[in-house]
Formats: sequence, C-alpha cells, structure tokens
Amino acid sequence: MNALQEILKIHQVLSDETRMRIWILLQDNEVCVCHIAKIFDLANSTISEHLRKLKKVNLLTARKRGKWVYYKACLAKDLPAFTTAILAAPIDDKKIHQDRERLKNIKG
Repeated sequence: MNALQEILKIHQVLSDETRMRIWILLQDNEVCVCHIAKIFDLANSTISEHLRKLKKVNLLTARKRGKWVYYKACLAKDLPAFTTAILAAPIDDKKIHQDRERLKNIKG
C-alpha cells in the first residue's frame, strides 16, 4: 500500500463517529474492551470490531495482561505532517467530554 492509500484508509476508518470517539478517548488512557463497551453502551463484539479496524491502520497499540487486552491510541508511523497534525488536533465536543467523564466514573 502506498502512502496516499494509507492516509486515505486512516481517514476512512476515522470517518465513523464511534471509532473517532474511541480513538480520542484512548489518546490519554489505556482501556480494556469491557470499559469501552460500558462507556459507549455497545456490545463487546461491536467495540472489538471498531478496535480491530483502528488497530489495522496502526492507530492503536494493544497490551495483553492476563485475560484482558488494554488499548491505547497512537499515530501511525511515517504519516505526512498534515495528517499527523489533523489527527493530533484537540477536539472540544460535548460527547467527548461525556466519554471522558464516564471513563473516570468506571475507573473510580
């Protein structure tokens, strides 16, 4: 896959609101599937599919600890500066704030 195709694929994956919100939530947090499912009120299988798509384009890292897998956002390597800047830009949105508050409540 060439660089242009890779960039287009990343933007395609992030064009889904739920995936974008998950990825933003995971910018500063390492979270397991079960907590993400609670935050978004979706089935674990649905969340796992979103995570699979994000991981496929190298926007997530995963770390296994016992039976749990913890995910954290990252930027794909070797992206052009404009794409990195777009993906790293802060997003101030009511849903994003609610997602972060739900995570705080779950983690205690």
